Amino acid sequence: MEDPFDLSAPSIFRKSQENGQKKPKNWGIVAGIVFGVILFGSVIIFSLSRAQISADESSLTALAKVDFYNLPSNLKSGEDFSLTVSASNKGTKNIENSYLLVKVAGAQIQKTIKLTDLNEGQEGYLRNLNESEKKLFESGAADGFYWYIGTLNSGQTKSQQIIGTASGLKVRLEGKMIVDNNIEYSCGFLNLSTCRTTGQQTQIGYEATDLSVKENSKINLQAGYNFVSLPYLLSPVDTKNLLNLLKNKYARYFKPESAEYLDLYQSNNVDYIKPGAGFWLYSDNPQEIELPENKSETNSNDSYSVNLSIGWNHIGNPFTKRITLSADKILLTELLEDNTSSGTIYSLKTAIDNGDLSQPYTLKTQNFTDSSGNQSDLTKLFKWQALALESTLDPFVGVLIKSEKKYQMTFPGKNIIAPGDLLTDEEKSKISSWIVKNGLNEYGDTSGTIYSGGVPLDKSGNAQNRYDYILSKNPDRPWNR
Repeated sequence: MEDPFDLSAPSIFRKSQENGQKKPKNWGIVAGIVFGVILFGSVIIFSLSRAQISADESSLTALAKVDFYNLPSNLKSGEDFSLTVSASNKGTKNIENSYLLVKVAGAQIQKTIKLTDLNEGQEGYLRNLNESEKKLFESGAADGFYWYIGTLNSGQTKSQQIIGTASGLKVRLEGKMIVDNNIEYSCGFLNLSTCRTTGQQTQIGYEATDLSVKENSKINLQAGYNFVSLPYLLSPVDTKNLLNLLKNKYARYFKPESAEYLDLYQSNNVDYIKPGAGFWLYSDNPQEIELPENKSETNSNDSYSVNLSIGWNHIGNPFTKRITLSADKILLTELLEDNTSSGTIYSLKTAIDNGDLSQPYTLKTQNFTDSSGNQSDLTKLFKWQALALESTLDPFVGVLIKSEKKYQMTFPGKNIIAPGDLLTDEEKSKISSWIVKNGLNEYGDTSGTIYSGGVPLDKSGNAQNRYDYILSKNPDRPWNR
């Protein structure tokens, strides 16, 4: 009989009833599923909150502060400098297992590493950056150091002196403060246990600063005659002021057209002092002459030309970097009587081979010892040394060359700059690391290599620049791999 109040079971149960079967609902299973969902959600929420509490790395960033101070002023290239880097905890909680990575460009800071002799793990320990630490900086690190700070209590500041030598026209320092986190996290069954892991690095502080470096260009005079060249453009006033620094007031320029020496203190003869010109200075004693700050150096990326007259010409390297006396790249344009181009151009080698140009010479001094074994600057004798093609010529060095024709001699800038002078401080540091890593000598050769001249020599028999030599032997630059 049907239920008049329609209180009978839903239709899905009616069929069972009609078949005489009863299947009661299993409330235990339903309750278990609901309990499991609630428990799982609670564990997730609890785990997330525990991780946030245990790691809480983001809050550390606001606590740590890195500063560079006591910065040097009027720093000049080649000078030593000292400054201070500090790490401070501005928060209310202690910072554990902290250290500072300092990247330095444009300076050598090995003197900093030698300030302590502590062992790793001791607070204040210093060492060079390793390869993995260098990669933490955006463009890598050429040089730098690791400073282990350890525990930095709330409100505490720790400082470290940095001692270096400026090697470029700008010194840049970057400091990254890092912690090796001992992070507690949920683990085990249902994440109800506490586990700890170490070694996860978190950067919590950063600072960078630049030091302006003034180019420190000087002419170093030896006692006696000095055959020099000046790779800078100076105003007439600055040139006269420079000459007035000479104690002996002797400065001469040789004019090949008249075969006479001109006194540079007279009239407007200071105009002969310019890039690419050689001139003579005399000093009774060694003297260091600092050049004016307002000097303008020739751009080594561009070509620079010097006119040669018939006869002996006193010239010099027009650039502030060493150049290679390239047989094919240095060109000579033949000039007509009015100094316009004839259209005929020779390479340096061709002009020498044709007999129109002599080999270039530089002045060398040699010490003379008399029969009594006495030696002094007054007994120094001079000799002219021929420069071989493809050898290098330093800046500030005067050169003597004889020409049978009027020429315009063109130095093609960057194309003849000595390879070693084109290296950045960063790549020089990489070369040093490569040498140490492979157990090589300072020239990149196998340790114990013996050289006939004691050191590698260039084509003129002079000691070859270390970086020029290394680059010539390793054109593939393995230190950059």
